[in-house]
Amino acid sequence: MTSNISKGTASWLLQYLVFDSHTMSSAPLINAPIRGPYTAFLSSDGKSVFLSSYLPLDTADAVERKTREQTEYPVDVKLPSREYIKVSKEQLTAKQTPEPPIEITVDQDANSPPKVYAADPKSHEKTLLLDLNPQFRQLEFGRVETEEWEVSGAAIIGGLYLPPDYQPGKRYPLVIQTHGFEPKEFSMDGRSEWSSAFSARALAARGVLVLQAQNFKDYKKDHDRIGDDRSLGATPQESFKNFNQLEYEGAIDILDKKGMIDRHRVGIVGFSRTVCFVAYTLTHSTHRFAAASLVDGIGCGYFDELTYPSVAWDYDALNGGAAPFGEGLKLWMKNSPGFNLDKVNAPIRLLGVSGRGTLLGALWEWYAGLSLQKKPVDLVLIPGGTHLLVKPRERAIAQQGLVDWFCFWLKGEEDPDPAKAEQYARWRELRKLQQQNSN
Repeated sequence: MTSNISKGTASWLLQYLVFDSHTMSSAPLINAPIRGPYTAFLSSDGKSVFLSSYLPLDTADAVERKTREQTEYPVDVKLPSREYIKVSKEQLTAKQTPEPPIEITVDQDANSPPKVYAADPKSHEKTLLLDLNPQFRQLEFGRVETEEWEVSGAAIIGGLYLPPDYQPGKRYPLVIQTHGFEPKEFSMDGRSEWSSAFSARALAARGVLVLQAQNFKDYKKDHDRIGDDRSLGATPQESFKNFNQLEYEGAIDILDKKGMIDRHRVGIVGFSRTVCFVAYTLTHSTHRFAAASLVDGIGCGYFDELTYPSVAWDYDALNGGAAPFGEGLKLWMKNSPGFNLDKVNAPIRLLGVSGRGTLLGALWEWYAGLSLQKKPVDLVLIPGGTHLLVKPRERAIAQQGLVDWFCFWLKGEEDPDPAKAEQYARWRELRKLQQQNSN
């Protein structure tokens, strides 16, 4: 299929599949791609599908074949045979089915787990079709409150996960989870079930406030403005890195001012790209963190540059716009977290889940650099894991380890499970290092 898409232009092609529930088999509706718009209409009797598509090239007519390579046609596909006939655009438009008598919606928000409803579009009356998580009725969740603060003239929102038995006026330990907040989305982890690095409700259940940060309150107004703000950095990438540090610091200050947190017991998690932002914060902020976790991401470091030369331009931009050679090395010595590990005061848990590249990049630079300075650092690898973990055992390692780590450092708590004895023995030795460094 050559189609009339220009060479070198990104294209989005798909196929509709017909699924037979009797034979439990599927096959392409038409053995040819669809470029879009991706809209198909089912006839009122359910025996035809009307759509615009390329056609199969199984014709002996050379002229017809050439035309099919370059042209999409309005077609009527019969079900279940999948035989098709060409129709006119007017016929295709006329076959479009009217608005359905009911609408199927998924309702959820930060405090309400998703449920599937059937709704009358005229009366707006709703009927519950499916509770996707009926087991949640047996659990007690703390509330999620939307927290707002201002950074560099931009209004920021985050989700504050409260313990189920939250008591106003009590100061709690805090963990900041990064990578965005979706106020209309229910999440156990805090961010779209990104369980590699986040465990919001599990931490809240252990008496820890969790701030899922952040989104712009007015994305269109502030996003590009922050990227272009040269007072924050020489490049858009550096501007956002520095902006994130200010955002984390601002959140701590406002929650401390409200009397909700103990600012001496604050932890922070970086994941994927925000490993860089959190790493920079840990090495450049005047705010002290009691513990941190860096999970499967880039650290804006020299090892990243050498491990991933194809995207070295991004690391250069994050560190001010120069490569770490010649005069550019001076800029890196000032900005790159890897060259400032002597300033790290928090115990660090490193977790790698997606291969050698992660280990050779940010994680090993941090593990070796902190170990040589006899600073507390723990390294966990999940060989063969995916960036967003999906296997239950791997998710348990990542999430339960996160909960154990922050409860150990922020609350002085240990899980009595005998299977974790070695873990806590190792961490107690790290605590001795932390105490020695604090003296």
